[in-house]
Amino acid sequence: MNLTPEQQIAIAVLRGAFQFREQLTQQTLTLDLITEHDRQLFINQTIQNSQLPRGGDWLWNQSRAKVLVDNFLDNYSVEFFKLNSRRTRTCTTTIPSYKIWIYLIGVT
Repeated sequence: MNLTPEQQIAIAVLRGAFQFREQLTQQTLTLDLITEHDRQLFINQTIQNSQLPRGGDWLWNQSRAKVLVDNFLDNYSVEFFKLNSRRTRTCTTTIPSYKIWIYLIGVT
């Protein structure tokens, strides 16, 4: 699989956090939680982009196609993608520049 350098970093971050997934698991997501710099967390459910907390003048925008990595840590497959903050059509102010990676992890 040919991953971009940014995607390779994203997978490396997941690999480092995966062993701590129990400690990093959250039950609910808040805007403050998901926009904290370098925050890593897991949730035990599938979540749609529209379910992620967002600002009043901005929303999450998927910037690249989803990428699938089979045999992640031997027993898992990972589909992942990046979301960026993007202003809404009615926004006239500067919005924060956020980026988050979403990973969908499955057992193979």
